[in-house]
Amino acid sequence: MFPTLVRLSKASRRTLTPKRGNKDFYKGTRQAFVPGIRTGAPGKHVIGGKAKYRLIDEKVRVFIAPSIETIQNTQLRPYVSVNVRLTKEQRQEGSAPL
Repeated sequence: MFPTLVRLSKASRRTLTPKRGNKDFYKGTRQAFVPGIRTGAPGKHVIGGKAKYRLIDEKVRVFIAPSIETIQNTQLRPYVSVNVRLTKEQRQEGSAPL
């Protein structure tokens, strides 16, 4: 018996890169591994024990936002209102090819 063509080509042994993947493959830009505080994965995979993934408090990201009352009472509003209507010239200008 002869090995299959896939086994001879060793295609499965090479690493998958964005250039070798299909058009939808995106490996990422490794932004989670930027040096500094609270970056990277928020925990570790544990081999033994009940939990399979353990969070580390020092690495968990914390997002601080203003309260809802502050956001609702501010004078800042959306840049474009829902009630804005385009004129005929603006519609034609916006749909013109570059």
